[in-house]
Amino acid sequence: MSEKQREDVVVVESVNGYFSYHLAYPGNKTKALCGSKTLMMPTKVPTAAWGCETHLGESYCRACEVSVGLTPSAKRVVFCVDDVRKLSLTAVDGFVPPNQCEAQQPGLDEMRRISSYLLARPVSVRLFRGGRDGFIAAYGPVGVVFNADVIPAAWFRMPLKEPQIALLLHELAHETTYNHEAPQYRRALSLLGARLALAFWSGAL
Repeated sequence: MSEKQREDVVVVESVNGYFSYHLAYPGNKTKALCGSKTLMMPTKVPTAAWGCETHLGESYCRACEVSVGLTPSAKRVVFCVDDVRKLSLTAVDGFVPPNQCEAQQPGLDEMRRISSYLLARPVSVRLFRGGRDGFIAAYGPVGVVFNADVIPAAWFRMPLKEPQIALLLHELAHETTYNHEAPQYRRALSLLGARLALAFWSGAL
C-alpha cells in the first residue's frame, strides 16, 4: 500500500459500536479494510490516535492495522472532540484554572454533581480554551469540557435551565459511543433522561 493510500484511510466505528474501531476509505465507510461492517459516519478519531486506550475500553482492529502498515501510537489519554473539529488532548492541556472561572463555577459544580450521579462515578466538568471557532462542548476520558471561548459566563448561571441540561445529557451519552447515529447513543440519551427525571422525583438529586 502506498503512503498516499495510507494517509487517506479514516477511523470508523464497528457496527456494534462501543468504541471498537476499524479503518476504512472515505468513499466506503460502511465496510472496513478487513471486510467488517461499520457505522456509516467516520469517527472524530484521527489516525494519529490509533491505539490510544482510556477508561472507555477502546479496541482496535489488528487486521485493518496490518493491512495499511499503521503503527499504533503510544498509549495516552485522549478524547475526541464532538461535532466540529478533531483534537487530541492530554488531561492537563488547555483547561481554565478554577481561579479564572469563578463566575461559572457554581454551574460547573452542579453539572458535575448531576453527571456523577447519572454515570454512577466521579465525572469532571471543566472549562477549556478551544478558540472562538472551535467546539462548544466535548466528552471523553477527561470528563465533560465546555469551550470558554464560545460559551459566555452567563450561560452557567444558576439555576441550570433546559439548554444547559440538554447539552450536558448530549455529552454524557457519548460514554457509550460518540457516534450520534448509533442506536446505543440514542438509547443512552433516553436512559440518562429517565434517570435524571427519576432522581429529581425521588429527591436523589
